[in-house]
Amino acid sequence: MSVKLCKVDNSNVLTLPDNIKPMAKEYDVVQDRDGVILFSPKRENILKNEKL
Repeated sequence: MSVKLCKVDNSNVLTLPDNIKPMAKEYDVVQDRDGVILFSPKRENILKNEKL
């Protein structure tokens, strides 16, 4: 399966196919030297939690 990059205003957008169901509302994204783009669900950093 592949997706195409779209330009929307000043952003690049990658659409998700219908068979991929996001499990979070917010994601961290990184790109490695080979161009691989990885999205991972954003999680709270417990070391920065003032309640602890």
